Amino acid sequence: MRYILLFTAFFAISSSASDLSYLKKENPDELGIFVFAGSSCPMTIKDVTGLVSGVLIRSRLKPNTSSWISEPLYLEIAVDCVALEGNNPVFRINAGFGRFVPKPSIMYDKGYGSFGIGGKEHINTAIKNATESAVTAYIQANFINN
Repeated sequence: MRYILLFTAFFAISSSASDLSYLKKENPDELGIFVFAGSSCPMTIKDVTGLVSGVLIRSRLKPNTSSWISEPLYLEIAVDCVALEGNNPVFRINAGFGRFVPKPSIMYDKGYGSFGIGGKEHINTAIKNATESAVTAYIQANFINN
């Protein structure tokens, strides 16, 4: 019985560490980002880029908005909104990692986004939270689980 528990614990640790292997990069100190903000959202692409870049910089990662198309891994943060009668739109944040090259381009299954309803500050907080969750997984894969 003791061996079964030991094997189960080992398998759980091994599988959780290998789940993030697709996030490993040769130069992990820099991460390409692709940012999108829908026209119905109360913020611009520049606003979202600033929020995402801030999270990366605080995590000691260099954000790069032009390398996502040529890097084997990039972080995508896309915000879509639907305006309602009133001040608070419904929003959806799609946050995840993708690869543009080598072809075929893919988005990895694990998502870090969210959705809700709220004003600009609420959406900004949700963007930061989604980015922090994705960056935490990235840091774990590249700097902690080596």
